[in-house]
Amino acid sequence: MPTASDLLSDLAHAPVTDAMVETRCPICNQSQRLNRARLSSADPMRMTYVCVRGCSPILIIGLAIDLTWPPDRGVRVGAYCLRNPEDLIVHLEGESAVVIPANKNAWTALDHGAD
Repeated sequence: MPTASDLLSDLAHAPVTDAMVETRCPICNQSQRLNRARLSSADPMRMTYVCVRGCSPILIIGLAIDLTWPPDRGVRVGAYCLRNPEDLIVHLEGESAVVIPANKNAWTALDHGAD
C-alpha cells in the first residue's frame, strides 16, 4: 500500500514527504504533520494514519475499487483514494502550500470502516 507521500508526490509532480503534509484531528483538533502520526497497515487493503494522541484516524489510504467512486468521499489517485476528514495542507519546497480540501463524507466512511 502506498503512503500519503507517494500519492501526493504523484499529484504534485514534485517530491513530497509526510513531514510536508499537515492536517488536524477531527476529534481533538490537534494540528499535526503526517510524519508524527502513527501508521497502521493491519488491514492490507488500507494504510491508516492515526492522530498523535490516538484519538482517531486522520487519513486513510485505500483501494478505490469501484470505478464510480463518490467524489465527496475522497481524492482518487490512480487505483487509490485519500480519505481525509480534515484539510490536508501540503507545504511544497520553494512554493506556496497546496490545500486538499476535507471530504465531507470521509468521516462517515471512516466511522463505518468502509472504503
